[in-house]
Amino acid sequence: QTKRHAAMTGCRLTIHANSPGGSARAVVLLLSLMVLLAGCGTRPDAGILEVSQQVASNTTPHTILVATTREPDTRPGTLFGRERSTGLNFAEATVSVPPTHEAGKIEWPSTPPGNPETDFTVRATQRLDDDGFRAALNAELARRPKGKREVFVFIHGYNTRFPEALYRMVQLKHDSGLPHVAVLFTWASGGNVTDYLYDSNSATIARDGLERTLRMLAGSNAEKVNVLAHSMGNWVLTETLRQIRISGRPLPERKIGVIAMAAPDLDIDVFKA
Repeated sequence: QTKRHAAMTGCRLTIHANSPGGSARAVVLLLSLMVLLAGCGTRPDAGILEVSQQVASNTTPHTILVATTREPDTRPGTLFGRERSTGLNFAEATVSVPPTHEAGKIEWPSTPPGNPETDFTVRATQRLDDDGFRAALNAELARRPKGKREVFVFIHGYNTRFPEALYRMVQLKHDSGLPHVAVLFTWASGGNVTDYLYDSNSATIARDGLERTLRMLAGSNAEKVNVLAHSMGNWVLTETLRQIRISGRPLPERKIGVIAMAAPDLDIDVFKA
């Protein structure tokens, strides 16, 4: 299975553009994809998301909304781990990008909380309930002018730990220059190469959570919802879109923007079906 995954990590992309501006957004997402597939850093673990109180100038903060089927992890600086939750959990995190950032890279702190002048640094985190997530989402959308109130959802792939998913979302947001509200959907990946079967089952379990998240986004004040899924995240996305379709309760078509599938860990015949 690991060999199969490795063979599928090339840049294969499927794009659906549902509006006149779709092509432009597709190009931006494609550029983001190139960044996404660039490089691998040291693997982070529990405690890496410790909040920094250090004052720093010229950093760029990004607020990320999180919807996850991961179980909350109460260890300091961790937020969520590899365990599966029985429901959907929400959070909000603000992460700053250093002025020395190089596009395509994540400048991981050698020790938490890191130096905001040189590292990606967590500035604030909070757990949210359903109402808190909706309120935070609409508040972020309200900060954008009408015509630009869009959401960018990122669904990570196989072998991804929560800090990796969060910081990758930040890096995509920063390097692409997308003004959209960033929403990370993170499912309970085990975060190890040997966890392929665990990850596959976790991805399947996450279908209802992603459907609920997409319905919340479509029911918000967002004008468009754009989605980028990578690797095994495309299994979650495809299965979720299928179950939405057969539910008889489709998402509002006018709110569907770009759907991009990067290096999909998905059989082509399954996708066609």
